[in-house]
Amino acid sequence: MSASENSECQGAPDAEKALDFLNLTGQLKRTLRTGWVYKGVDQAGQRVESVADHSWRMAAACFLFAGQPGYDVGKMVQMTVLHDMVEAITGDIAPADKVTPDEKKRRETEALATMTSTLGGFSAAGAEAVQVRSY
Repeated sequence: MSASENSECQGAPDAEKALDFLNLTGQLKRTLRTGWVYKGVDQAGQRVESVADHSWRMAAACFLFAGQPGYDVGKMVQMTVLHDMVEAITGDIAPADKVTPDEKKRRETEALATMTSTLGGFSAAGAEAVQVRSY
């Protein structure tokens, strides 16, 4: 399929919007896991795991269930990635931050709306099928 044919497909983002989205989600490489920072791992001379590091490992862990009855590995990977994707905007909110579950959900829902609007309404990873998590 040519690029022009692809851009005409319903729901397919154009290249510029896709790059904007990928640049936004790329922030996860620089977003440190808050819990490790609070524990002082970075001051102990150790590398602090980023949200992207965590997301990659969790997505890879889903493949451990491949071929097992009752597991939809594709959906598991989709949910795993979407679970942390909003943190590109919200940051990694940890329980120690004392953000209420309702407020966390509000922030994450707003962030997801921002991310999907970045793509011009394109449904990022089937976001409409996965409810944003709370504590």
